[in-house]
Amino acid sequence: MTAKTGVGYETEADRVRRRLRETLNPRERAAHWWSYHRRHVLIAALLLLLALGVWLRSSAVVPADYSVAWVGREPLEEETARQIAQALAGYGEDINGDGTVHVEVHQITLDLENLLDHGVQGQQAYGAVMALEADLSTFQSGLFLTDDPAALQAYTGALLYLDGSEPPEGAEDWERMAVSWAELPIAQAAPEGEGLYLACRGCWQAEQEKRFGQSWALWQKLLQE
Repeated sequence: MTAKTGVGYETEADRVRRRLRETLNPRERAAHWWSYHRRHVLIAALLLLLALGVWLRSSAVVPADYSVAWVGREPLEEETARQIAQALAGYGEDINGDGTVHVEVHQITLDLENLLDHGVQGQQAYGAVMALEADLSTFQSGLFLTDDPAALQAYTGALLYLDGSEPPEGAEDWERMAVSWAELPIAQAAPEGEGLYLACRGCWQAEQEKRFGQSWALWQKLLQE
């Protein structure tokens, strides 16, 4: 049974609850409200605690001083990535002021030669391409490590010559842009880096010039060693 009100229809249960609220004192009304809403309040509190925990964990993570993107057919072995990051850290500066120099190796597993020949094939390759595009657009990484510098330059056009000048569009002389890791003195600290090449990317957005300057300074130290 329903009763018509000014704004719609009121069920019998709604009418009983309304009359009950009207007869309760504030303390009883609060207890009555809690009995009907405690489940929702507890769920909301649990979600809030989970969100707070995620925020605290993310805020506790100190950003890396430098990020190096690995773009290769296979992922780098964890120990190789660790050795490379540790070796590079010895030439860097404590940019974030946490007392240590931390280098992050951002791994992007992507067969660039196959991508250039056949386009994006498969969901995994699509995800890797999106990761590479995001890294380039946000200037996440200032240095690039790869097993195929020719394909990396052909696909991105982002690498600079060793003197810092920008290659003309379509330039294929990647030998003037990338340095074999094995030929760098720093390679002694990462003996598993055979067949890898390191290069510095360019910067084309004013708001990213500071990050570029930091990466370029590290790059120059590596070349001048």
